[in-house]
Amino acid sequence: MCRTHWNLKNDLKKFGLNPAEWTICMLSEQKFKIANMKDQKFFFVGETHLVGLLPQWANLKLISY
Repeated sequence: MCRTHWNLKNDLKKFGLNPAEWTICMLSEQKFKIANMKDQKFFFVGETHLVGLLPQWANLKLISY
């Protein structure tokens, strides 16, 4: 896991999510899919912005089907 993904995954704690229960997949340069490991139909799409050299979450949107 690259440093960017590790930092973003660890920052899921700020949203009350356990990082160990989620996977992160890049959709575009600033968008990521954050899927639950047990139920891939339960996921968020997160947008990031740069703070210094590292991206941080700007927002998370719940997507579920």
